[in-house]
Amino acid sequence: MDAELKKNLSLIKNKGALVNGVPVSETFANTTDSLEAIKDTLGSAVGASLSADIAIVQETVLDLKRDETIIKLSDAWNDEDGINANVWVTAVTGTATAARNTAEGGKLKVRLDTVAGGQTSRLRSYDRFSYAPSMMTGAHIIRKTVLEFEAKFTNLANTDENNFILGFTPATGDNRTTQNVAGFIFTGAPAAGTLFSLTDNGGVETTNVVGTGLTLTNWNKYTIEIYDNAGVATVKFTVTDGSITNTATHIANIPTQNGFLQFYEVDDNIGGTFAILDVGMARLYSYDSVRY
Repeated sequence: MDAELKKNLSLIKNKGALVNGVPVSETFANTTDSLEAIKDTLGSAVGASLSADIAIVQETVLDLKRDETIIKLSDAWNDEDGINANVWVTAVTGTATAARNTAEGGKLKVRLDTVAGGQTSRLRSYDRFSYAPSMMTGAHIIRKTVLEFEAKFTNLANTDENNFILGFTPATGDNRTTQNVAGFIFTGAPAAGTLFSLTDNGGVETTNVVGTGLTLTNWNKYTIEIYDNAGVATVKFTVTDGSITNTATHIANIPTQNGFLQFYEVDDNIGGTFAILDVGMARLYSYDSVRY
């Protein structure tokens, strides 16, 4: 097998150049250079060497075709009838509200408004999804699941950090105290520096700070990636405002679970102002490994 050929195919497959063995962002020049190198390698190969090189190229093409994206849920809140009850379920206490909102210029969103002290507003998926990396190995079709959503807070300090959660939970009415969850939480008084990622397996937790430097009362994109990494169950969390990007990769206390997407806002009942969470576009998609 030609090592140079494999290297250049890897560059294309990973969509970029290698720096110290690690793929970086793709450019047109990177891909063109790799293709030229592949052409030169094949052009100089003969006999068994040529056959082996062709087999390498064919295998890489199959690898590229295997990684197909399956959109399982996607909502930009375009429906004039409001929140689609076949996709989402809302639940509130007291006078709190959970409703589609078009008041922010060009932004469509769902607003979870607690309205008064101690009240709650919940938006959760109607359907159940797997968030178990152990079900994303070579023995399974789905190899990775990704949840992405946009969110911003109003009256952030009034969010009750003891119950609030954004992410996956095993049952419909869960909160931050529930076992076997994966999501974003606050540890301490809600602020950028207290936004944490959380995985919990049977009540044992792993947490990491992910909000540093971000303004959480502005729009940010939140991502949870769930996958098996060469036998290591992995959940990767990312929060970005487009300039600052914070990540945390968890490989301990990973739940083996299926459940629901949860956007759960809770007011701390301190008074004055009341907690509000806006959820922008949300989507969940998976990658499969079906060989064509």
